[in-house]
Formats: sequence, C-alpha cells, structure tokens
Amino acid sequence: MVESKKVQFKTVFKTLVIDDELSSVMPPATEEEDARLERSIRDSGYYDCFPLIVWKGTDILVDGNRRYRYCQKYKVPFSVAEKEFGSRTEVINYICDLHLNQKNLNRKSQTYLIGKMYELEEQHQAELKEHEAKEKDEFLDSAVRAAEIKKATEFHKDACIIFTNTGVDPDELFEKMVQGIDDFISKIAKADSETQKRIVRDIMEGKTAWKLCPIK
Repeated sequence: MVESKKVQFKTVFKTLVIDDELSSVMPPATEEEDARLERSIRDSGYYDCFPLIVWKGTDILVDGNRRYRYCQKYKVPFSVAEKEFGSRTEVINYICDLHLNQKNLNRKSQTYLIGKMYELEEQHQAELKEHEAKEKDEFLDSAVRAAEIKKATEFHKDACIIFTNTGVDPDELFEKMVQGIDDFISKIAKADSETQKRIVRDIMEGKTAWKLCPIK
C-alpha cells in the first residue's frame, strides 16, 4: 500500500527526466481523458495539491507524465514532490499501488496494474533464486579453495619434515616425483628418519620406482 505520510513539495517550472519504462507503466488514457486534462491545465492552471512525484536526487518523473507534458506545453508552473526509492522495481510498484487506490480507475486499468505488480513479484522471486544460487556456488568455490589450501599446507609440513631429516633439495626430489606426489610425501613423512633417508636416497639414485618404494 502507498504510505500515508506527508510529502513536502514546491512549485517549480523546470525540465524533468522522462523515463520510457516508468512512463509506460500506466496504460494510456483515452482521448477524452487526455483532452479534458489539457483543457483544465490550459484554462485553470495547475493545482498544487496534486504534485508531480519525482525520484529524489535524479529528477526522474515518477508520476504525472500527462500533467507535466501539458504544463510544459502551456508554460504552466507545477508543484513537485520528491520521494526516495531504492530501485526501479520499487518505483514501478509505487506507481501501480498509487493508481490502484484511485476511485476513478476503470476495471481494465485496474486489471492491468494488478498483472504488472504480479509480474514484478515473479521477477523479484526469480532474482532472489538467482542470487541464492550464486551465493551457493560462491560458497562451494570457497569450500573447494579452503580444502585445497588445507591440502597444500599439510603437504608443505610433510615435505619440511622429509627435507629436514634427509637434507635433499626439494626441487631435485620433486623432479623425480610427478603424479601422486602428495599422498606419497605424506606417507614418507610418517616414517622414521632412517626410513625417510633410505627411500629418498633410492628415489634420487633411481634404484627403484618411487611409487613402489617400501615404507616400513
């Protein structure tokens, strides 16, 4: 529902921004309604108690496109009320809600606006689902990265144990070991220092395939 709080407004004669999407939210008026509004503004001026609604900070016209058009045409000052909105969807909902509360709204326009609000709600729900799915993907990516970091940290600790006990340059050892190196380094690190030295020596000297080195 439209908020029933007071809105401060002022009388001005300025150029406002016409947004195509927002100006097309309401179905077009009939020729008779349009002609009646034009005569009223031309002959009697603008009633300040019905200000044009403008998106605060943007000068985008939210409500009162036809009134604004005829005020411009006949050089008639008009009143403006600025209102804050968080998004375009919020603006469109405001326009629909505002006009749904008008007593002179015909059945066809009423049905149109209700349909528009329902469409916006569906879009909003779809955006929420998309956002939730994105957050889930980001969470999974983060979990994968965390697992990789943990595995790399454990590998580094195990490798440091072996390098400390055997004195072998890590780059030289890794050149001899390609696939499955993580698991094997972990196994070697759990062996005693003498076993580590023997296995690393055998690998470096090429005496046996490193994957088949017995760990006792």
